Amino acid sequence: GMFNAALNQMNAFIEQVSAFVNAQILTQLQGDMLKNIANDIQKMFLSLSAPQFTVAFLLRIERVKKILRKVNLHKS
Repeated sequence: GMFNAALNQMNAFIEQVSAFVNAQILTQLQGDMLKNIANDIQKMFLSLSAPQFTVAFLLRIERVKKILRKVNLHKS
């Protein structure tokens, strides 16, 4: 259910980042950073209990938002 949906969302995010790199919206370095964060989130999801995952996930999301703001993709 929700577990698979979360993993699918992360995979879709990684694919979108790759598309942005290919379209030169993001640099290769920016794309690699975002994909590494997404992979870290997937690993956390697979290894942590729900409360631990929630805190770690929220911290990673803040990191992603900061990077996206730097590349003008996140609009507050």
